[in-house]
Amino acid sequence: MTSSPSISIRSNQTIDLNETRITAGLYARVPETVVLLLVIGSALSLAMVGYSAGLTKRRALLNAIVLVVALGAVITIVVDLDRHGGLHPSQPAAADRPPTADRTALELIRRSREPQAVG
Repeated sequence: MTSSPSISIRSNQTIDLNETRITAGLYARVPETVVLLLVIGSALSLAMVGYSAGLTKRRALLNAIVLVVALGAVITIVVDLDRHGGLHPSQPAAADRPPTADRTALELIRRSREPQAVG
């Protein structure tokens, strides 16, 4: 019992799509340097707000709260998207495959259906 060419091609496309998604999942990460720079930049911004409050001898409480909430939200979103798979590769990744892959699959199917020479 042999499978039809369309089933073989579809299964090949499914395997290729899965491989593309796995590869993209491994490499679609926010670099550690970017996260580190985000945290350091946030800490420096908060330190400057505190230093400014010390120089003027009065606190701008609303400004500090807004800054803390905004920076905290940005850091949380970036880390959450990176660590918990929020960054997904596009779904039609198989459509970007070169057409030579389909021709190769058809050639393999054609060869498998040819009668084998008994020697």
